[in-house]
Amino acid sequence: MNRPANSLLPSLSVNRPITVSMILLSMLVVGAIATEMIPIALFPDGFENPQLHVGVSYRNSNPTDTEEQVTRPIEDALGTVPHIRRIYSNTQSSYVNVRIQFHKGTDLSEAYANVSDRMERAMTEMPERVERINIFKYSTNDIPVIWAAMTYSQEEMDVDFLADRYVLPAFQRIDGVGNVQLNGIRGREVRVVIDHDRLAAHNIGVAELGITLNDQNFNLSAGKVVQGGSERFVRSVGRLRTLSEFESILVDAESGVSLGDIATVEFSPQDDWNVFSLERDKSYGIAFSRSSGANVVEVCRGVESAMRKLESNPQFGDLRFHIFWNQGDHVTESINNLKQSGMWGGLFSIVVLFLFLRSLRMTLTITLAIPLSLLCSVIVLYFQGWSLNIATMMGLLLSVGLVVDNAIVIVENIQIKRTQGSSPSEAALGGASEMGLAITLATLTTIIVFLPLILMGDSSEMQFWLLRIGVPVMTSLVASLVIALLLIPLATKVMSSKGANHKDLCCEQQDIAGSGRSPSAHKPVSSWPPRGRPLPNFPKTNKKTFGNSRASALYIKALRWSLSNRSYVSIGLIAILVVSFAVPFKKINQNASSGALQNITLRYDFPGGQSIEEISSYLSGVYDYIESKRAAYNYKTYSTYYTAGFANLEIHLNNETKTWYETAYAGLTQSLGLTKKPHLDRQEIIDDLKKNVTPAPGSRLRFNWKDENPNQSYNVALYGDDTDTLRQLSKEVERRLRSIEGLIAVETEEDMNRQELNLTLDREKALRFGIDPGMISGAISYAVRGNEVGYFYEPSGRQLRIRIWLEEEDRDSMDELRKINFDGIDGSQVPLESLVRVSYDESSRAIQRQDRKTVLRVKGIATKADSMELFKQTDAVMEDFEMPRGYRWDKGGQYQQMQESNQSFTFTLVMIVVFVILLMGAMFESFILPFSVFLTMPLAAIGVVWTLYLTGTPFNIMASIGIIILLGVVVNNGIVLIDLVTRLRAEGLPRLEAVIEAGKRRFRPIWMTSLTTIFGMIPMSLGDTKMMEMSYSPLGRAIIGGMLTATFLTLLIVPLFYTLFDDLRIHVGNQIKTVFSRAQSGPKIPNTQSSAN
Repeated sequence: MNRPANSLLPSLSVNRPITVSMILLSMLVVGAIATEMIPIALFPDGFENPQLHVGVSYRNSNPTDTEEQVTRPIEDALGTVPHIRRIYSNTQSSYVNVRIQFHKGTDLSEAYANVSDRMERAMTEMPERVERINIFKYSTNDIPVIWAAMTYSQEEMDVDFLADRYVLPAFQRIDGVGNVQLNGIRGREVRVVIDHDRLAAHNIGVAELGITLNDQNFNLSAGKVVQGGSERFVRSVGRLRTLSEFESILVDAESGVSLGDIATVEFSPQDDWNVFSLERDKSYGIAFSRSSGANVVEVCRGVESAMRKLESNPQFGDLRFHIFWNQGDHVTESINNLKQSGMWGGLFSIVVLFLFLRSLRMTLTITLAIPLSLLCSVIVLYFQGWSLNIATMMGLLLSVGLVVDNAIVIVENIQIKRTQGSSPSEAALGGASEMGLAITLATLTTIIVFLPLILMGDSSEMQFWLLRIGVPVMTSLVASLVIALLLIPLATKVMSSKGANHKDLCCEQQDIAGSGRSPSAHKPVSSWPPRGRPLPNFPKTNKKTFGNSRASALYIKALRWSLSNRSYVSIGLIAILVVSFAVPFKKINQNASSGALQNITLRYDFPGGQSIEEISSYLSGVYDYIESKRAAYNYKTYSTYYTAGFANLEIHLNNETKTWYETAYAGLTQSLGLTKKPHLDRQEIIDDLKKNVTPAPGSRLRFNWKDENPNQSYNVALYGDDTDTLRQLSKEVERRLRSIEGLIAVETEEDMNRQELNLTLDREKALRFGIDPGMISGAISYAVRGNEVGYFYEPSGRQLRIRIWLEEEDRDSMDELRKINFDGIDGSQVPLESLVRVSYDESSRAIQRQDRKTVLRVKGIATKADSMELFKQTDAVMEDFEMPRGYRWDKGGQYQQMQESNQSFTFTLVMIVVFVILLMGAMFESFILPFSVFLTMPLAAIGVVWTLYLTGTPFNIMASIGIIILLGVVVNNGIVLIDLVTRLRAEGLPRLEAVIEAGKRRFRPIWMTSLTTIFGMIPMSLGDTKMMEMSYSPLGRAIIGGMLTATFLTLLIVPLFYTLFDDLRIHVGNQIKTVFSRAQSGPKIPNTQSSAN
């Protein structure tokens, strides 16, 4: 039989060594430049979430009025914007947030322009107190790179000036800083505090007084005049410059009453409606974000340097900054941790190779693939404009154990050629060319795993992240393929010695000697012995390596038995699959934890009516408990941001960086009881807080925004136009959900409602007394919440609001409000209580809307975590639930997200399987045989399930990524095995002998490639390497478990099913031939002429 043609790259490698060396040097130079200049970031740039946010501040209102006056006009205006998928709105007493979700592929720049245009039109319908409508477009650049607190013990009114004049400009000048946000700062304002008794004595209305003040504080351009031949502009100056000028304003010209006679005018801090504290001390939160493309490490260093300069400036006294979170440090630690894990993984792979090869030269030859492949990947990332971040670094880490596979197969085949007597050049050229197609297709099966990610429907975020993980893996694998075909043959040729084929490359002789058969019985190719030469007389060896004659002999016995008992083995395999997915799979923790920063957040939702002082008093008790646990919690500080409706208390834990072996050792010794934990871990702290911190009466406490509770919660969402109707419907939904067995609690969003005082105007009486209803509403507004009547401009140019309201004792109770009088048409004084009806009603804390429909959610909490079972029971109890026309219900966003996620994941798996089967079908020229290799996928699933179950590892997003990558890796061993079987059969060996010979020859390289991948993942699976506190260990454990079972069973099950599918192919082929032969022969036609005779 003719020898296979030599491939291009191996021929270039062997025949043009100088050219290959120059290519290598060029790659090293470019790689060094790329490694030095590639930017570093925590998150990858470029993700554009197809969403926009519209925000409107409308303070001192209630959600019902805000929804009617602000939210609905905005939603109506947005209704004409194209490409909108969903509109979500959240209306609170002082703020409206509208989230606009667009269809995938929408040009956000165009969408932003369209939304801006609609908001300009909607502004004409907004109440007077709405100053602007803000539009936001969020990206990963908006995530703060530094969170800190600023403390300053001087007068509070001076902090606003200090921040505006000195602090913010100092930070904004730093190259790469995008936005600086301050929380908890109270600016100052000009406050006009009215004495109600004096106002009433002079018969002046509060609303009238506000109009007077607003009219007398202005500057107005009045055109231009010509004087003395020159043109001069005219400006009417009426702006008040000092507080004394305010006090001298005449509010009643007839009686000569000035503002100072009925009110106090003073500079005052603005309302303390939000508070930021560092532990118990008043402070100010400050967050820094970076501009697009900026190096996060350099930005953080610049911010820290600016902080130190501000602190050392004696002009600012005791100004201090306390950093809670530094993304630059986190990026550096994460990348160093990943680098360390990768280096250890690479070292383990090298050790595995050396134990197999027992040749330092060959080990170093194969090891070349690791740094060179990763260097090529970094070059590609650099020229793509990407950064080294948690996603790309994870891709590089995954590549460490994969990139040596091609080199192992090539070197192993070159070894075989050397043992057959070929010269170093002939062995390098022939061995690489012979395996070129097999490793190319094996590499493509791994790469093709990431192709479905490009086609994943609307899961743009998952597509973005997996693409950033996948590109480094794909480029590394392509580089490893090129290196295996271009550099490895040259390296083996250069490193080979005269006695290499007798000392280091004797594995084939060991296998032959151990089988007890003659060398001729193992003749796999026509060139054995090569060129008619006799078989070399190899020396005996006593090397005991994995894959030597003893292990190989045991494997051959097991393989022969499995091929002789195909039915028993098949039944056993089916039983293992059933048991694996029936028992441990259902017990695996399905918690798809989203990760978090190195802190713990206690999120409080307080009922209506809670004052800042009451919230502060409650939090003081929480502070006492947290401070008593400082040693056990091991935190550096805690901070709080709270307002009348909610509070966020964050405990900032000390960030402990451990190597993977320190983490593994600590876990082992603690599990054996040899050592104790020095302090509680993050989850134990949360459990302790849940047990010992009691929420304030009527409040709701959650941890880390999404409650990390072992109990399972879900929502039933009701949609309609009228909030009161939805409240009535929610009561029936509550009753039905309580009938579900296993639910421990049912609650609605309305449980957090507050009582509202309603003053209903009697318009008939108002008209009878000749009082303008607008004047009544204005007076109530001025009295209760005050009102802004313009701005006061300081000499420095600062703009301060002017607020007018009654003294505190005149606006704190209904009795005081009743004293407000109005001038009747007959000159009499008409009290407010004669013009309104007083009542109390329930008011929502917030109103949620979706697609211009109000949404009210009923939440059920269960002790079990089987979401699908809960949803089925919910469908059952809600089956005959009748709703008014225009109202509907569903199982909420959680159910929709779960459905979309499951559909996307299923779609990805199906596409991966289809692409891999198509690729293998093209390789084997068969429709049936690829399914024998396909079986490695469920074989890998067995190991994944049992590994996650036995180690208590959750099945989260990291484990899912591991499974997706695993699908493209585990088929490689089956491909190289079946490829050799087909080649041996093509060269004349019977099927059984070809299968056994292929298994015997591929036994060692299959275990070599698998164990290098497995040991390369050990640091990841045992260590504490994390991505935003989401551990990589589930990914590593999924790959290790799948590789172990897939490798062990591949060597037995794939050959078995190859014979079964081959029998099926032969049977189907025979049946088709029979059908066609009958069709061609046709029915026999009787000889009518003979019959007639």
